[in-house]
Amino acid sequence: MQIFPPTQTSNQPLWEGESLPPLRMLDEQTVVPQPITAAPKAPAAAAAPTVEAKPAGSWYQKYSLVLLFVTLLSIPAYFLASRFVVTAVIVQGRSMMPTLKEGERYYLNRWRYLFVGP
Repeated sequence: MQIFPPTQTSNQPLWEGESLPPLRMLDEQTVVPQPITAAPKAPAAAAAPTVEAKPAGSWYQKYSLVLLFVTLLSIPAYFLASRFVVTAVIVQGRSMMPTLKEGERYYLNRWRYLFVGP
């Protein structure tokens, strides 16, 4: 491990004049001088009437609209997924004994049968 010597060897601060750096927290009693600006602008003689913006609606209306869209999109998504991706099945009959027993519940992966035959 390499140790580097300090870059400042004297005890003098890097800034001049004060004991603290120029950017410091101000006390509540400290007066901050304001920058000198151009002459203040004269107020407009006839100000145009302002149009107040209407609120877009209450939060209830906004979120109920979002909930409506989510519901309308999730119902078809459920039916498409249950038809083409995965389906819950119940074994009926004893034709698959001893592998599958009557009344057992399984999930059938239909997605695979779109690409490969059974």
